[in-house]
Amino acid sequence: MCSNVKNHSARCIWVVILLVCAVAWSFQLTSFLHAKGLVLAVGLVVVVYAQHRNGLLSTNGFQPFIPLWFGLVVWTISGLFTAQVLSFHIEKAVYLALLLFAASLAVSVFRPPGGRLWLFRGLLLSGGVIALLALLQYGGMINRLFPVFPGYDQRAYSVFGNQNLLGGFMAVLLALLLSLFRWTPRMQRGHFVASVALFAMLLGALLVSGTRTAWLAAVVGCGYTLLMGTRPRKTRLLLRRPRNVRVVVIVLTVIAILAVGAPLLTTRIALTFTERDVGGHARLWFWAGASRMIIERPLFGVGLGNYAYWSPYYQGKVLHAPGGEALFHNEQHTVHAHSEPLEWLAETGVLGSLFLLWFAVTVFRRRGPQTGALVALAVFSCFNTLWHSPPHVLAGLLLAGVFTPGNTASPRDRKTGATLSATAILLAAAFMHTTLIPSVLLSRAEMLHVVGRMPEASYRRALHWPWPNPQARKSYAIFLLDESRFDAARVQLEQALEGMDTGATHLLLAICAEARGDRKAVLEHAQACLFRWPDNVHARALAVRYGDGSQ
Repeated sequence: MCSNVKNHSARCIWVVILLVCAVAWSFQLTSFLHAKGLVLAVGLVVVVYAQHRNGLLSTNGFQPFIPLWFGLVVWTISGLFTAQVLSFHIEKAVYLALLLFAASLAVSVFRPPGGRLWLFRGLLLSGGVIALLALLQYGGMINRLFPVFPGYDQRAYSVFGNQNLLGGFMAVLLALLLSLFRWTPRMQRGHFVASVALFAMLLGALLVSGTRTAWLAAVVGCGYTLLMGTRPRKTRLLLRRPRNVRVVVIVLTVIAILAVGAPLLTTRIALTFTERDVGGHARLWFWAGASRMIIERPLFGVGLGNYAYWSPYYQGKVLHAPGGEALFHNEQHTVHAHSEPLEWLAETGVLGSLFLLWFAVTVFRRRGPQTGALVALAVFSCFNTLWHSPPHVLAGLLLAGVFTPGNTASPRDRKTGATLSATAILLAAAFMHTTLIPSVLLSRAEMLHVVGRMPEASYRRALHWPWPNPQARKSYAIFLLDESRFDAARVQLEQALEGMDTGATHLLLAICAEARGDRKAVLEHAQACLFRWPDNVHARALAVRYGDGSQ
């Protein structure tokens, strides 16, 4: 009985962490996702302390993720030799270690009997809160929480700061909820009504996200759950009984929501593969650049987190290669490949990606109520990058890990508990140092700059933090350009260029060079900008003015 109480206590804490991690956002950081990382880091220290005191800390939950732990070791070591920007490599290695460590400890709590249902309900609870907020935001009812920004067309950017991530999360949870409908044949009326209401909110949020790849993921994941799950015979029998109240209610709910969302649905689908389909055509460009990166660095890749550094160069390279004129392109610097398989191949190479393949094979060999959700996540990840979103990663890892066979006992090994506690604190501190604090300092400086107050002292604090931050140098340089301090701006931009080899950085350097009268530097940086941004009007004008007129 005492052990049961302790297990429930630990599960409650983890459910709260999953909920708050998924819902957290903050405009005081450079990314909403950093707020989620903060919750995870702090929550991990709290839950480790609680589990350690209760004697529930063990290494049992690490077993399902052995391929990823081995992979992390290989990726980290190889990246020390291949990464152009070592700070990016270390940041991502720390972040991945934090996620894997959290998932490993949570699995040891959720895997014992009864724990899986706790996990499912915790994930669905977080999805319900996020869906409700997204629907209210889409309806313009909570503009104080989620302001409307001029020129930003995502009406439901949500707690993720991105409607694509919103749609992907909803797709995964829809498949999971549908699986629970199947696996709970005698659901009480109140529970069923609540589940249908949740289903409606998830589906509604999925629609307002406007994310076609998430819609596809939901269709495939839910279709797998209905037709190819572990109990196909039961599903077929269920579908053959049209008078079954539960089936009728769910079908009517789907029809009603799709009818309400039909204008958005048809508009977005009709846009696919047309000339106005920016998202689809941009992905083809991103994928072409990532493929060229993989071809040139096939074995160990460019290092964790270094896709962002190399992407402008390789995106420009494919535009200037034979056939590149057919690719859509704009002045967008993508820090992600918009495809998990391609980004992992680019960053860890063919050899490094074998560990991910190993993990995927072990996961999908075990079919269960979680498989449809994992299928939806896999489909979505083929068209989007989601490893930078803690809620998506944790949901995938936990759903994969809790169904892996293994010992569910929690031995009272105080030495192991102390080691795990120290590791949790170390990882949380490393994440704070490399990601969170730089994000806070830069966001504060940029906010002062935007509102017209003097941000220089804040920028200097951001730059003095003992961790490289190329974005802070670039932002500070923009402030210096506004102040006509061109020499100081050039110094900052040249240092920023070591971590941000983007068209924007080269354009700003060209502007600095023009102010100094350095014609050679103007032409050099204008041409470098045009290589990455062929249609940049300002860079082309500079290249023509200071070149031979042939640019």
